[in-house]
Amino acid sequence: MAQEYVATPAQQKSNVAMNIVRSLVLLGITVAVFSLLYIFKKDQFIGLADKYEQARLAPFFALMAGYSLFYFFFDTFVLRTVMRWFHGDISYTSLLPVKAVAYLVSMVNPQLAQGALVLYLSRRERQPVLEITSSILFMGIVEMGQLLLYASIGMALVGGEGIPRVLFFAPVVLIGLIGVIFGVFRRRSGPAWAIARTFRLSPLSRYGQLILLKAPIFFTALFVHYFALQLFGITVPLSQLLPILPIVFLSTALPSFMHSGFSQAAWVTFLGAYDPQNMLLAYSLAAHVTFMACNGGLGALFLRRAYDDLFGSSAAADQPTHSH
Repeated sequence: MAQEYVATPAQQKSNVAMNIVRSLVLLGITVAVFSLLYIFKKDQFIGLADKYEQARLAPFFALMAGYSLFYFFFDTFVLRTVMRWFHGDISYTSLLPVKAVAYLVSMVNPQLAQGALVLYLSRRERQPVLEITSSILFMGIVEMGQLLLYASIGMALVGGEGIPRVLFFAPVVLIGLIGVIFGVFRRRSGPAWAIARTFRLSPLSRYGQLILLKAPIFFTALFVHYFALQLFGITVPLSQLLPILPIVFLSTALPSFMHSGFSQAAWVTFLGAYDPQNMLLAYSLAAHVTFMACNGGLGALFLRRAYDDLFGSSAAADQPTHSH
């Protein structure tokens, strides 16, 4: 059974201080991004309230809420599948609470959310923390590679029309870096490299299987945004949305407060040609806030159960659900 790490009071105070500093830095980055947006896209900020009055908000919120639920249930299914590949069986329903709470916590601190997920899975499966971390890292890097792959295919199909040339080189460079990471991890073994375990055990076919497994999430998002944009009076051809949407999703991974700022900049920068009424900023903010609010609501709904599973007297470590 994995040993649990307990921080000393001094370390706990240091961690709190570091989290405060980190939050302030992220807030500063986000304010800076929105300030630059305002300077260069001032017309996007003018009359935001009027723009929301022009949008069909009721069907928009219904569409985005439905997508949020689909994302939650399918993303949990993907996590369960990866756990079964590398760590043994685990019940789907047992993952729902901690996955929902991870969404809630990630709004402010993505690292803390991933840490809670890793801790839960380590206790539940009675496996070392680093081995569970390896699988979570494996999923994250494959997802990034998937988005880069879609962006590259989309840009190749579009042929560069309306897309900055520099973006054609970015996916190639990033895919190369991901390949280096995979290459290094697949060659490392031993207790000191437990974090490379999943990469080492995974055959190449697993990478493709995970990409295919996560594909419904992306293509559902593609069609959701395609129709949701029209509710704001913005019509973007699917052929143009395909290469840009992965870039928008990747931009949310950049350091910012509550994942905001960079994604809004990506929307208004890359799809501005399809927005004669300057509605894109209003749309991107509404889509972002709605998705975050739905995820936060799911997290709040499952918060008590996830806390009991992690720290309660009937903790998951004492009630393993996997079978062999």
